[in-house]
Amino acid sequence: MTRMKQYLAAAAVAAALAVSAPAMAQAVSPAHASARPAQNRSASVHQGAGKAGSASAVRALAPGERVAVGEGLSVWLTDEGKYTSSPSQGTQFTPKADGGQSSGVNLQAEPVSGKWFVSGVYLGQGTPSKVEVTTTNGGVLAGHALQLAGEDTWGAFYLDPTSALPVSTNPHPHLGIAKVTVYDAAGHVITSSTFHG
Repeated sequence: MTRMKQYLAAAAVAAALAVSAPAMAQAVSPAHASARPAQNRSASVHQGAGKAGSASAVRALAPGERVAVGEGLSVWLTDEGKYTSSPSQGTQFTPKADGGQSSGVNLQAEPVSGKWFVSGVYLGQGTPSKVEVTTTNGGVLAGHALQLAGEDTWGAFYLDPTSALPVSTNPHPHLGIAKVTVYDAAGHVITSSTFHG
């Protein structure tokens, strides 16, 4: 594929995501999102994002504490929501709740070095231990969970910017993400949402 075709394909996918990402966040219905109260609220919070490709413990952050995630990207949380910063897109903000949403996951994606950086906000009671992103081709990618220290009702996640995500271009460009699930240390689902990837 020529460089111009790559740029055009990336622009088309970015435009589709810009239109569909807010709709995906609001399209989460009780049939597609689940949340359950955590049974063990005394679970410890582990520092660090874990190894790439493996499930990771939550990283507890102070408000405004930035996490460098590679490719010039960073993520941070405040009481209001999640921020991301990239060389190509600048600073982007996602509120912790989208309208009347009380559980579920929303997604954001931006092009980075010919791939996609995916992050999101989840709502659900508990301390996450791992985040799994299921792709439309059946693959499962390990996400990294972030929470504000002392917070157990919402958090954020991201995929390594080098993660290989399927991209569909027929009939419109879409990232191939089918489901995002956030688990606690006991393996119980904190929240989960399906998407039409």
